[in-house]
Amino acid sequence: MGRKYKWVGWAIVVVLALGIAISLSASAIIGSDWARQALIRKLETASGRQFHVEKLTLRLTPALRIDATQLRISNPDWVRANPDFLRAESASLKISLLPLLIGRVRIESAEMDGVQLFLARSATADNWHFQSAAG
Repeated sequence: MGRKYKWVGWAIVVVLALGIAISLSASAIIGSDWARQALIRKLETASGRQFHVEKLTLRLTPALRIDATQLRISNPDWVRANPDFLRAESASLKISLLPLLIGRVRIESAEMDGVQLFLARSATADNWHFQSAAG
């Protein structure tokens, strides 16, 4: 009996060690500059707008947490009055991990502080409807 418990104990230790190693590796990848730049490129491609962020932090908790400071999202080229559509002192998103693994984005929470929106409309368009860079 003692040998069986010893084996189970070692199995638990190995599983916990692997879990910690995977978590640390994922946090290192998520927190890397490469991941930050990839996220900004993805947002720009999806929206057709430029994103400027002074500081972008990605953290892996039970969810993916994205924190940004001094966030700016550009207006479309036709808007002349202001180059920015949105300015925020800080922004935070919390995204569920499980849906993300299958390609779905489920936002658990979104918060912004110090937000300024610059809305514009022309005869044929408005700046609050986003379209991808592809069209």
